[in-house]
Amino acid sequence: MKRTILLMALFVLSSGCSTIYVRINSDPPGAHIFWGPSKEEIGETPYTTPYARANTAVGPAWREFYYQLKKPGYRDSEIIFEAEARNRDRNIFVKLEPSSETITVPRDDRVDSPKPTRPTSAPDIASATGPPSTSPTSHPMTSPPGKESPAPAFTSIPFVGERWALIVGISSYQDSRIPSLRYGIRDAKAFHDWLVSSSGGRYAPSRVRLLLGQDAIAKNIKDALYNWLRGALAEDQVVIYFAGHGSPDSPDSPNNLFLLPYDTQYDDIATTGFPMWDIETALKRFIKAKRVVVIADACHSGGVGEGFDVARREGRGLKVNPIGSGLQGLSGVGEGVCVISASDDRQFSQEGQHWGGGHGVFTFFLLQGLNGEADYSKDGKVSLGELIPYLSEQVRRATKNSQSPTVAGKFDPALTIGK
Repeated sequence: MKRTILLMALFVLSSGCSTIYVRINSDPPGAHIFWGPSKEEIGETPYTTPYARANTAVGPAWREFYYQLKKPGYRDSEIIFEAEARNRDRNIFVKLEPSSETITVPRDDRVDSPKPTRPTSAPDIASATGPPSTSPTSHPMTSPPGKESPAPAFTSIPFVGERWALIVGISSYQDSRIPSLRYGIRDAKAFHDWLVSSSGGRYAPSRVRLLLGQDAIAKNIKDALYNWLRGALAEDQVVIYFAGHGSPDSPDSPNNLFLLPYDTQYDDIATTGFPMWDIETALKRFIKAKRVVVIADACHSGGVGEGFDVARREGRGLKVNPIGSGLQGLSGVGEGVCVISASDDRQFSQEGQHWGGGHGVFTFFLLQGLNGEADYSKDGKVSLGELIPYLSEQVRRATKNSQSPTVAGKFDPALTIGK
């Protein structure tokens, strides 16, 4: 009979809950970790994986998820983890030893173990401190203690389809009154080159669409989302990457959020910008793929356009650009959607020559991580469960905590962007 560790921690619900990172450690280390429902091996301890939750939930909003730990010479263990937290790391320590007893931690206990000594295989991961997530959690649960758990909300399924990608990058705009970015195009081109490289993502070039500068007009973006990506099947995977400006149309309508294509007009963002709800429509109605990763570096200023400039001249402090929250809201479309944004609502995404000779800090570390620096398990693949905490730590370190990537969605942490 397996030794079962039932970890249940309930924390006070509050608005502003965002992604937490859960680290599993074992004594002795090096236990193989299997995602419980699918029995798929996802790594070895120590292992870090992200979870997010919705701040709109009322009452219990979690359904159970669990892992299995196996190590030769020791009895198998299960971790049934029920936790809700606000901007905290969670560290789980499992002592592997011959035993058949069941250990239950009471429901009102907190999982607030001290952080372990930093291992050599992975960095200490701090939570991505972002805006309130409007997305569903990665693995919500409602199982009462002592009851047999239902299947988790997301079940890992081996990937057998094709990979598609839409890459959009804009540095300068047709309307010169919109502030230019230095490296939007270069960031997008570098990510594209990694995707199609034989040593990188190994995407088929015919399955990657690149829209840069003058090609990144609203019509072309909509055509790619509504028509071209319609060719992706349910078993395929889609990556959408955007580097450019994002903004509400004015300070007085913060919920009307837009990505700004090349042909956006400074004084008419409402009709020339690309509405966030059009992306949501594409994900709901046109893109059939059940695995979608949205990566966006769109918060470079506290709002763009005539309305924001007028407000600034009037002395109104504008320090929040809710484009990050709007992006995270896309993850609420359904299971399998992961949204990673470069910074939270109260931060600006930084770029500079000291990052790879000229990149945004977020994309620079995105590429570094995909090229192997985030491969903590040393298995030759970089999963989202490895990439996301890597991005969080490296971007925050490089910007002295002034930029914090955020993540939202209900997705398989074993999923990889490349092959």
